[in-house]
Amino acid sequence: MPNADLSRSSDHSAPDSLALSSQFQHIVLSGAQQGIILFDRALRYRVWNRFMEVLTGVGPEEVLGRPAVEVFPFLRESGLETALLRALSGEHVVVEDVHVYLPRTHRDLWESAEYVPHRDARGDIVGVVALVKDMTEHRQAEERLRLALAELAQREPAGSARAQSLAQHPPKIIGQSGAFRAALERAATVAATSASVLITGETGTGKELFARAIHCGSPRRGAAFSTVNCGALSPELIDSEFFGHVRGAFTGALQSRIGRFELASGGTIFLDEIGELPLGAQVRLLRVLQDGEIQPVGTSETRRVDVRVIAATNRDLRQLVAQGSFREDLLYRLNVFPIELPPLRQRLEDVPLLANAFLHEQARKLGRKLRPFTVADLQRLTSHTWPGNVRELQNQVQRAAILANGDEPQLELPAVHDAAVPLAMDDVQRQHILSVLRASNGVLQGPSGAAAKLGLKPSTLRSRMRKLGIGSRR
Repeated sequence: MPNADLSRSSDHSAPDSLALSSQFQHIVLSGAQQGIILFDRALRYRVWNRFMEVLTGVGPEEVLGRPAVEVFPFLRESGLETALLRALSGEHVVVEDVHVYLPRTHRDLWESAEYVPHRDARGDIVGVVALVKDMTEHRQAEERLRLALAELAQREPAGSARAQSLAQHPPKIIGQSGAFRAALERAATVAATSASVLITGETGTGKELFARAIHCGSPRRGAAFSTVNCGALSPELIDSEFFGHVRGAFTGALQSRIGRFELASGGTIFLDEIGELPLGAQVRLLRVLQDGEIQPVGTSETRRVDVRVIAATNRDLRQLVAQGSFREDLLYRLNVFPIELPPLRQRLEDVPLLANAFLHEQARKLGRKLRPFTVADLQRLTSHTWPGNVRELQNQVQRAAILANGDEPQLELPAVHDAAVPLAMDDVQRQHILSVLRASNGVLQGPSGAAAKLGLKPSTLRSRMRKLGIGSRR
């Protein structure tokens, strides 16, 4: 490959400690289908590959040698600068579902990024390697699926068939146990109204799927369904995310932006992890629920919105109210119609149904023919404690499909405690998490970290570890 091309992705004046291996140079220069960036210890750009140039509309001559935040101020506002600093300290950081606006290309972009410490021959950290994926098409595909589900829902019979209709359309809503059917029946009952709904349950029980089911069964099914993870929002950007902003409202606000509530007007907004919302943002959310009005950042103008709110949490909001970290009046506004989703350990009769459904899905994705789980496999699955609930079950089934011997899936479940020894549920979860942490060498994040193995978000795992009195290393 001609040396001249190297100027598109590398700074020849970079110090020797930042010199790239020939293998890495080849990757950078071979038209990789993801962004590859190298930062030095001052977070200045040293490598900027062709993918990033096409994605952002910004050429290497405009970025190489310059501080990252100087070139792209949104890195600070979106929290990506913090992630880079964590990588400089030695942490392998994975950031997902980041929304940025690129003024050069006039694009709203969804991306995921992986930040890895870059070390020299002595093992000293001399920078950060960033791998960036454009997730915008994935997001758009999800939206097309939502519209298709809404169209299907419109053709379904109403009345006594509502619960069955809701169970069929949203993907992966599967279960026949009494506790699950009761929750689904409540979802069917409230779907036809515009009442606010509060869905509670442990992580991995399917709260977002139930929210989508309610939306698909409602008169709003032809309008937008917008999902916001309140726990993932930077406190400084919550108002902009919720209510939008006008051009010049803050540093980096180069264009006006419509907020999630206005985009969802006429439809439904799903506020996941509502218990993580700061008190100040709770006040402004309460105003929207009471008055149906929003005020974009940077203007005194108010705008009317017609949005149904479905909130979800795995925390005890009444306890948060008692602690002073959640507003009681907001709880009353959200808790008009509560739905509690049972953990998987309380609906073990659904495990075989779920497991084989997930196995069929994985076989289709892998392009393989797999036999259903054996009776012995299903007995092992129903004996497991499932601290990660349905999400953990799905991850275990995916692993079994990948490890399949011919057409026979291979389960690799953690050891199950002796059923003759009575253990409190907290003890069961504590021992299971400790076991996974040991297998992961204490690492929480990343593809091989404990959170991924448990099917949990790293923030959720840390919260659960604090509750169970487990100290974390990384």
